[in-house]
Amino acid sequence: MSLCPIKFATLCLVFLSLLLVETSESFAASLDAGFGDNGKVAVNLGSYGDQANAVLVQPDNKILVGGSTSSTADLDFMLFRLLADGSLDSEFNIDGMVSTAVGSNDDEVFALALQQDNKILAAGYSSTNGNRDFALARYNSDGSLDRDFGLEGLVVTAVSDSDDEITGIAVQDDGKILLTGTALGNEGRVVVLSRYQQNGSPDTTFADEGFMLSAVGTDARAESLLLTDEGGIRIAGTYQEGEHTALMVLGYNADGYLDTSFGYEGVTVPLDGTVPSAGSGLALRDDGSILVAGSVGKNGERDGALFLFGENGLPDRAFGERGVLITADKQDTVFYDALITEAMVAATGVTVGEDGMRESILVTYARKDGSNATQLFQQQMTGARALAEDNEDNKDSAPVAQIITTKMDNEEEYTFSLAAADAGSVVVVGASGAQEVSQAAVSKYTIFQDGVAPTYWNTDTGNAFIFTGQPLDNTRTTSVIPVEISPELGTVTKRGVVFSVNTLPVLEGSTTSTADATAPSITSSTKSSFSTAEQVFLVVSTDENAICRYNENYDEDYDGMSHVLSSSFGTGHHVSLGQLAEGTYTYYVRCKDTEGNVNTSGTRLAFTVEDDTTVTPPGGPTAFILHNNNFRSGMSLALKNVGELFVSTAIAQEDTDSTTTATTSTSTSTSSTTVDTEDNDFLEQGSVDAGSGTGKFTVKLEDLKPGTVFYARAYAVVNGITYYGNQISFQTADSCFVATAAYGSIFHPAVAILRNFRDRFMLANAVSRSLVRLYYRYSPPIADMIHNSTVLRPMTRILLMPIIGAAWLTMRFGWIWLLLPAAALIVLSWFGGMRMKRKACNL
Repeated sequence: MSLCPIKFATLCLVFLSLLLVETSESFAASLDAGFGDNGKVAVNLGSYGDQANAVLVQPDNKILVGGSTSSTADLDFMLFRLLADGSLDSEFNIDGMVSTAVGSNDDEVFALALQQDNKILAAGYSSTNGNRDFALARYNSDGSLDRDFGLEGLVVTAVSDSDDEITGIAVQDDGKILLTGTALGNEGRVVVLSRYQQNGSPDTTFADEGFMLSAVGTDARAESLLLTDEGGIRIAGTYQEGEHTALMVLGYNADGYLDTSFGYEGVTVPLDGTVPSAGSGLALRDDGSILVAGSVGKNGERDGALFLFGENGLPDRAFGERGVLITADKQDTVFYDALITEAMVAATGVTVGEDGMRESILVTYARKDGSNATQLFQQQMTGARALAEDNEDNKDSAPVAQIITTKMDNEEEYTFSLAAADAGSVVVVGASGAQEVSQAAVSKYTIFQDGVAPTYWNTDTGNAFIFTGQPLDNTRTTSVIPVEISPELGTVTKRGVVFSVNTLPVLEGSTTSTADATAPSITSSTKSSFSTAEQVFLVVSTDENAICRYNENYDEDYDGMSHVLSSSFGTGHHVSLGQLAEGTYTYYVRCKDTEGNVNTSGTRLAFTVEDDTTVTPPGGPTAFILHNNNFRSGMSLALKNVGELFVSTAIAQEDTDSTTTATTSTSTSTSSTTVDTEDNDFLEQGSVDAGSGTGKFTVKLEDLKPGTVFYARAYAVVNGITYYGNQISFQTADSCFVATAAYGSIFHPAVAILRNFRDRFMLANAVSRSLVRLYYRYSPPIADMIHNSTVLRPMTRILLMPIIGAAWLTMRFGWIWLLLPAAALIVLSWFGGMRMKRKACNL
């Protein structure tokens, strides 16, 4: 079952367009009337309810669905296969359906995969005596169990002594089977990654005897798994730390061990750690970037959200709000799965309708002509932007955003998974009806052909002419930050990077700009009347670089406006509303400049739309967009053309024709402040001076406190005034050096015990803190030696076992447990003394 990092911005344009449209007939995908019963198929295999959790489309266009069915008191594995028209496939177990009782209690399929020989893998859980175990079944293409796999076609594995379940599956090119899921321990769930041979036996050459356990927070759940083209493994899910819940993506190498170059030492999370979030389905781009479907907000108040991460695992800040794009506001929405093809991007899940009932939700994006959608996004980042060229010559390649919600009559409907049926349609699966009498539901949608072109909105804060890039390299105590400063900022007499454990760090003794405290002045160029046959454009200009939003409500402030008018900082702003019905329309616009000044009242845009098909549609807002001389867009494009934003090799390959005083430099700290002097002089805030001038350069931050989240932003001093770029955040590696080297992952449960013990007990007083400081200083080279030795790693694990046990007992019972062996020693000594005394008396 499955939940802004295309190199800088390719896919952010896709989903950002979803913010511009609410569900309506004009902007919705339509059910395929040639599929099933007007686009829907309901399957009732059991007497007490069925549910579809996973779907895949075979190369022959047959649709395979997996889930659960119930004809008795418990659930069983369920598979059924449909032909392209929605009818059951008679070549699959005669009637198109099959159920398998794996254990004596509930069994359920959560994930499906197809082998190269067309054999089918169904994965989930099987329960016996109340506990769930990993369950994997393999079927022949005709629906019969493959008796050569495992035990008569079934493999059941008890990973823990409690509940375990598989939630994701992938098949490697060599036929080996990758599984992910969760296992429940005494303190919470951990993420499980495992690999099996083609015959169903565990692959003992993978990770630790075929399994890798990763503990993230106090509880973690894996939801989906995918393989990268290079053989890397990515797992998405959700973790909990105390009361906080957040999305996570874990990166592993092909050998099953955590890929510490991915994200932050192998794991990545959304940038905003204050907002609850959840992750589910994964989708992979050809360039290695990752899209995750999920939600933000508390249960009952969630918004469906899409998260974008680069190939290196870092959140794409240029996508939506700091790497997260939230869909149209509804009562409670969550996305469970997502897909990306050349022609479309789609996500599906569940939302709550106005009547309080749950509905299926599908969001899709495609081009009208069905051609490569991402190619247009690439073009839209160029200077004047292809969006401005909305004329008769390219109207069929304009992007189309669509949102649709559906439910059965007076019944609830859920969707959990989706797949591309062909180049222009998707199938989604789930369940409909009450849970005790639910039926497995399959719907097929064809992409509708009307809509509007999306716009691109970069919400990075800070001065428009200063870029702070995501870190190129993080270690336990260092981080390399790439920076670019535009010559348009002026003569830069001092530049560098400031950092702190607190947000929005500032340069000590600096003077910030107070020259501009005025909000942008807005001038409307929107026509007063349109025809129902032409595209409607809202067009305004500002007297300074700004980002503009619009809404139909005059009282809505800037932050509350959900619709985007301008593509990024500039003076020309426009948006297409598509073709509107006859009537009178009023909108209000507010803008924000590069210093954060915002209009306190909205500029009114009013126009009428008349039913006059004889009016010739205009060619689009080309003239208006050309006024947007946007440095940020042009600079981003140049870097994006050669790879991930601010990658060091990309900077080195840059065209040096532009006015650049300093092209590259690695700076050393000239001004820093130590906050925690008891922590071995590790820094929690400070600054790095990188000289003067504009252009591209990198800054190396050193002596950072290990295992700490930092905020950093570039600065530039012009005429004595300090200007700051956008803020980025990163985390230095944790300091359980020896244990991490021995167990191969900072998220291994044993490492987590030691890390928690350090934080709760070892840092609680000056004496133990001094021991920690000594450990920080001398253990890294020892850890490196252990990490590189296949002999030392298992030996170290054995040596650490009593320490881990003592740490666990201390956290569970406090220091008082140490009195037990002391008391036992006193009692033994007393008995020994009494015995010796009696012997002496006998003599």
